[in-house]
Amino acid sequence: MEPILKICPKNENFSQYYEKIIEDLKSKGTNVYFIPGGGSNPKGALGYVECLKEIIKENNKYNFFTNCACYREMQEHNRFVSR
Repeated sequence: MEPILKICPKNENFSQYYEKIIEDLKSKGTNVYFIPGGGSNPKGALGYVECLKEIIKENNKYNFFTNCACYREMQEHNRFVSR
């Protein structure tokens, strides 16, 4: 089965919208894997890590300087990265 991309209309509640789609697909026997946005799960968070690695690589290539602040919900997990 090909991946399905749905865009939630502006006037819809996002959580209710995707939950209904997932229920509909599961009722048809489809194995559903929902990927939440924003790095809110371990796999999604690794996407941000890979992005940062690519930014650092490109900065080194072109001798740019970048300051990045990486934030998590709890203040004690703040990390500041600079080159």
